Amino acid sequence: MKLNEDITSRAEDITHSALQAAYAGRMAEAKELLADLQPVDAKQFGYAYGQFSQILAFKGQYQEALDLALWLIRELPDPSPIRHYAVIAYSHIGDYESAYQEHTFGIPESDRDEGWHYQQACILSGLGRFPEALLELQTALFGGSIYLGKIWDDPDLSFLWDAIPDAGSDLELRLILSDRWWDVLLVASDLNRPFDELDPGNLKPFSEADRRYFMITPGGPVARLKVEHAIADPDRFLRIFEELMTARITRWMRFKTILTLIRSEQYQLQISNNQEN
Repeated sequence: MKLNEDITSRAEDITHSALQAAYAGRMAEAKELLADLQPVDAKQFGYAYGQFSQILAFKGQYQEALDLALWLIRELPDPSPIRHYAVIAYSHIGDYESAYQEHTFGIPESDRDEGWHYQQACILSGLGRFPEALLELQTALFGGSIYLGKIWDDPDLSFLWDAIPDAGSDLELRLILSDRWWDVLLVASDLNRPFDELDPGNLKPFSEADRRYFMITPGGPVARLKVEHAIADPDRFLRIFEELMTARITRWMRFKTILTLIRSEQYQLQISNNQEN
């Protein structure tokens, strides 16, 4: 018992030190520390390498992140707790079909929480299966969710928001959007919230110099725009901020426009029905 506790404690220390080095950009040091971990402590081994794969993605090393996630699945006798790292890595390189297969592999309905449904919405968005994506998103966000603040910034959901203007000719999309719940979602959106839950895909359009204005933090991991860097180069900071804000507002406005159109048509239909009666 004491031996197991010592192994776990050492693994936790290694994981903490390795990820701290990775967050600070000392990737070689992080890799050296991670090499001391053993699969015998599956929980720490999976968490440490899984988090490291996501940090690699934030550095723009998307294929390396995927290769590491797939290696991790092969190394562990029960990879089910860490399959989501491969799901995310596949999404980063645009392979949403593989992400879908990995995401739905062996997951019973009872284990599909809001996080699972949110990721499913992102994958279906990437696959162009927009009605299904909307339904999964509604399931994930219904009743409030920690993901509410991400939806207009999420690069995977951008495929869905870009397709929304064409909803007028898609009867299935129109039927889903006829639910008044979507109006509540629109109003609940805080367009002025800070950019503090960004994914690797949000950083793709920016140069290496621009990326220095973002900080990768635990809790995902996620990236945040470092407001404190605005003083160093105000013009560069403002350009980055405007690009992020323009993308956010454009997606929100597209959604608002189609909802307004659908509500207007519903109202006209109601008036027509009332007149006939």
